This record gives sequence, C-alpha cells and structure tokens, in this order.
Amino acid sequence: MYTFHPRCNYYIGELQKILFKTKDFSKINDLITSAESFIGDKISVSYLPIFSCLGKFYGILINNDPKFDTPSNKKKAFYYFRTCLDLLSSNDIKNENNSEINILKMDVYIGYANILYTCERKIAAIRYYRNVLEIDPNNNMARANLGCVLSRFTSQLEINSTLATNSIADDDILYLKNTAYHYLQSGWHVKYSEWEEAHYL
Repeated sequence: MYTFHPRCNYYIGELQKILFKTKDFSKINDLITSAESFIGDKISVSYLPIFSCLGKFYGILINNDPKFDTPSNKKKAFYYFRTCLDLLSSNDIKNENNSEINILKMDVYIGYANILYTCERKIAAIRYYRNVLEIDPNNNMARANLGCVLSRFTSQLEINSTLATNSIADDDILYLKNTAYHYLQSGWHVKYSEWEEAHYL
C-alpha cells in the first residue's frame, strides 16, 4: 500500500477546520503560501494529497471571495489538479487498488470537476463527476453536483435551441432533464457537512 508524506494530513486537517469552523478565507490564503513553500518545485506522488488540497484551496477562494476570482488563481487551480491527474496515472500509483487511493481519486475528480464547472466547462465537468461514479456509484456529492451541471447544461441547450434553426429534439431535452432530476433527487441526501464542503468547493 502506498504511503504519503505525513505533512499531507496537516494540510487536510487545517482545511477541514477552516471550512467547518472559522470559514476564514484569509487563513486559506495563508495555508496556500505555507503548502507551496513546503513543496517548492518538487513533484512527487508522496505529496499528491497536498497538490489536491492546493487545487481545493484555490477553488474555495475563487468561489467565495471576488478578490481571489482571478485568471491567475484559476490557472493555479487547474495546474494543481492536472498535476494530481498526472501523478495518479504514474507507474508509482496507477496499479494501486485500495480504499485510500480510490478516496483520493474521487476527491481529485470532484475538485477538478468543480473548478471546470466554475469556468463554464460543463461537458468536461460532467466527465469527471462520472469518473467518480465509476468508482462509487453511490457517491452522493458527485450525483448531486452532476445533477446541477446537467440541469444548467440542459437549460443552456434549450436557450440555444430556440435561437437556432436546427433545434434539438424535444425528446432529447426531456431525457436530459429527467437525468438531471434523477441525479439531483438521488444525491440530495448528502450529509450537511459534505454538502457544505461541496458549496465552498
């Protein structure tokens, strides 16, 4: 079983404390500085959970404080999540099949999908929420978020369809609406703490 650097637990723990207790976004910014200083220019599977946290840190700031919603911060969030995806497909870890690695994969996929959605890349976000459901079909957070994205995507399709000469078939729109409702309805039972974290991410 692959083991990660013990410092990873510190950053994960601090993120949870901020999210569920203080919600102090300036402290998240301080954590980013601390984590980036700790990692430096090292890219290693050992630090994979820290890269995931950094992607989430930037996502939280972008989604909750307008002064942090900048192209530079979005670029950094994408960089950290893509680094995670590269590390997860590396020879060191890609053949690992255990609950810890699967939980980490789902965490990365959801975080990356959330930032994709924030940047209006809905189709790409849908893909990564579905990746989570391939690992755990009952993941409520992925189901609820997928329902939200599909609902927004369907609304956009309806608007585009009314403006275009080649409109999308009503049956296709209805199918997408029903699919979105299904995921929302089945995923809304997510625990409050999980839903609150999804809101911030």
